[in-house]
Amino acid sequence: MGEKIAEETNKTTGQRVLSVDGSTIVETSAKGIGTMLGVQYQSLVTYTGKMLENGTIAGNGIGLMMGKGGEHATFTAKGVGKFDQKGGISWRGMFHIQSTHAKWSRLTSVATVFEYEVDPEGNGKGILTEVK
Repeated sequence: MGEKIAEETNKTTGQRVLSVDGSTIVETSAKGIGTMLGVQYQSLVTYTGKMLENGTIAGNGIGLMMGKGGEHATFTAKGVGKFDQKGGISWRGMFHIQSTHAKWSRLTSVATVFEYEVDPEGNGKGILTEVK
């Protein structure tokens, strides 16, 4: 692993069930704050989680990061979630960040791993790390 790129906290703002036919799919939206490459930002994310027979969750997400100095980036993400003993979810996966802003543009060519913990009340905390 390489450099820690970002650290964030967020809060689930909404959820809805998209499907119960075959497998359950839930859409979740969240709003967060964090720091990426030294820049403070706000984020918006929407992701879907598909419940798998083995008890894990296959996740796909999209989002937006907006820095306080006009920085901006979008991202796509894929990951796997596992329920913890308290009813929260532990997520691991990959981000692909895209940005044309000078402070974040190098991230467009960087593979990024995320580790995220979300408690049963929807409070999340995570980090993004560059893959070398």
